[in-house]
Amino acid sequence: MKHADRTLNTTGNLNIGKEALSNRVYLWDNIKAVLIFLVVFGHAILPLRAKSDFIGGAYIWLNTFHMPLFIFISGLFSKKAINAEKLNHAKIVSYILIFYFMKLTIFICADIAKGNVKFSFLSESGTPWYIFVTAMYIVITHLIRSLNPRKVIVAILAISLGAAYFPQIGSTLMLSRMFAFYPFFYLGYLTEGDKLLSVLHKPYIRAIAALFFAAFTVIAFMMGAAAFKILNPLYTGSSGYASLPANLRDFGPLLKIGAYLFSAVVSLSVIAILPAKRIPLVSFLGCNTLSVYALHRQLLYFYQYSALPALLLSSCSEGVVFLIVFGASAMLTVVLALKPFGYILYPFTNYKKWATPLFNWFKK
Repeated sequence: MKHADRTLNTTGNLNIGKEALSNRVYLWDNIKAVLIFLVVFGHAILPLRAKSDFIGGAYIWLNTFHMPLFIFISGLFSKKAINAEKLNHAKIVSYILIFYFMKLTIFICADIAKGNVKFSFLSESGTPWYIFVTAMYIVITHLIRSLNPRKVIVAILAISLGAAYFPQIGSTLMLSRMFAFYPFFYLGYLTEGDKLLSVLHKPYIRAIAALFFAAFTVIAFMMGAAAFKILNPLYTGSSGYASLPANLRDFGPLLKIGAYLFSAVVSLSVIAILPAKRIPLVSFLGCNTLSVYALHRQLLYFYQYSALPALLLSSCSEGVVFLIVFGASAMLTVVLALKPFGYILYPFTNYKKWATPLFNWFKK
């Protein structure tokens, strides 16, 4: 069975076709629900990560796989747009409009919460990067879709490894992250989801994956903030080899390859572990990730630059702080997935409905 085509619908959420009745489609929804929660949770623990070993471990734990897997799934479900004879320009424009909506609203909220915030049209180191980069990935992959995939993946990896030598690439046009994460998108584009699941959902594979993921989780949390300081530059995509400890910089490319492989293994274990059946709230969240991604960071800036993070750390144990932030992140994720918040993105996901009449009016 082919995967359902998923495109932006009128509420700014993901539209699922008839094959959503398949348990295997529910699996992808369940994975996306977990990943979008981890995006929110990861931003919620930003002001805590360097001050708590336990939370520092949680941050490097989620950074190891949540964006690589999210981008892999984006590639997996972009096949129709990429393989179309003509590129769907409306979809690309929608992404760019959402990107600038996020940039502007985040700028306003961050300026109110923090002050002295600069705005750049062509540079972005914060949350909106993923929206812009996804649009560029679709365009780039559409242009190279007829090339030999094996040669392309070698070239992509070489560019990704080489780009990390040049920190000046940075956040301009999101090039640093564009290079760093493109291998995951391209592999997602090449992957046949049903064939992948036929392997990963064998009982013994799932058992091995569960044991591996449990061991990885325990080790990451035990390593704590020390792991964060050493490993974080390898997984964020925004840092080059110069951000590694001095004694490790000469091994940057090898460490980057190791990070890619480890992210891939962890991501595959997540796909293997999660259930392939409809889970009412979880599957609902997986169908409504766009509004959560586009709107959560604005709200979290007010929390991040308030006295609340310091108050939590000073008055509660690390475990209690973790549970409080975990629960609050879950609630925020659920609320922003509700339909009214999806309609906030309606002007951008359906811009032709207002842009075309406006353009025609100017022509008269």
